[in-house]
Amino acid sequence: MRKFIVLFVFLGVFSHPYSALGLKNSKISGKISLGYDNLAITQETTQEATQASSKVHRSFSSLYLDSKLPLFPHQKQCGGVFRFQNGLKLLSKSEDIVFNQANLGLVFLISPKISSEILCELKRKHISSAEDLSVVLGEYGYLYWHSGVSLKFNGNDFNSSIRYLHRQRDYTDNDFFDSKDHQFQLMTNAFFTRTLTGCLTGKVETSRLSRHQASSFEKRTDEKYTDILLEDDILVEEHDDTLYEISLGSQWIDNFLISPSYAFQRNISDHSEYSFNAHQFSILAALPLYWEMTLQCYGHLQLCKYKSQKLPLPSPLDEDNIEQSHKVLVFSLSRDIFKSYSVEVRYLFSRTGISSSSEECIKQSCSFTVSYEF
Repeated sequence: MRKFIVLFVFLGVFSHPYSALGLKNSKISGKISLGYDNLAITQETTQEATQASSKVHRSFSSLYLDSKLPLFPHQKQCGGVFRFQNGLKLLSKSEDIVFNQANLGLVFLISPKISSEILCELKRKHISSAEDLSVVLGEYGYLYWHSGVSLKFNGNDFNSSIRYLHRQRDYTDNDFFDSKDHQFQLMTNAFFTRTLTGCLTGKVETSRLSRHQASSFEKRTDEKYTDILLEDDILVEEHDDTLYEISLGSQWIDNFLISPSYAFQRNISDHSEYSFNAHQFSILAALPLYWEMTLQCYGHLQLCKYKSQKLPLPSPLDEDNIEQSHKVLVFSLSRDIFKSYSVEVRYLFSRTGISSSSEECIKQSCSFTVSYEF
């Protein structure tokens, strides 16, 4: 039955809002993936110095629809894109994951070399499960949104931009910290040659993180039900953080693509266990092969040192943002079959765990994806 649901939702693209409105300039793409992954969570109890591990092996099928609608296509002084994404992931058990995201970007040309952009994003991830297995499965529901504005200057051999973002993330699970962020970013791209580009970025982010817990209390009434149990959220813990980051990257595009980067982070918190210094190394490479195939590789490594011996609570891993992991390695092999069809084979390895921490999460995933552009 669930396979028929995937097919039914995929056919729903023909009744997608853009298609129903008959907008010719819209671009719609769809993806169907079949895969297998395994997740291992290891936790050490400090009192008895023993390890408890949870392992989950599962197959999955997913559907992803991405629609882009250009705004003001005939205007020279302004433009924009409205993007709407839907995702559905069916696991081998009874858990289903629904993903929805909407993005709005507006660009205004102030002068031939200066432009401004307004950004908005709303993202929702919902997990339906017959049992409360979200922690074991490593999937977490949340509601996320951000809005921001940027100012960009385009020179002959470089461009610079300054951006402000306000972000908020609310997790369904009360065991994790909800966050409200204010981020300021300054970025400069330098074009050294036709094939070589460099990037320097500085960022300051202030965050307020709060964790709530459901609390039940009894309320007396004179109606039919004399005792009514109500639930209310009470604040369990709250702290303020300030993150400073500076990063340096480069990109070489010729017969192949290679893009390495390095970032240094310093987080200062009013709770010492959340203060840390971190070094991040990332590399992205793409190489064309025979038979019009393309091999892509992405690696990410974070080395983090906390100021306090008391380690913070673990943060949930968002599968859509793999850079949260401390170690990531992704290989993919893709090929365009016809004008609108392409296929991809992908392998992912991610490892999340603070250095010398008692909790660690290791995930491996293999998938086969067919994509189509309408």
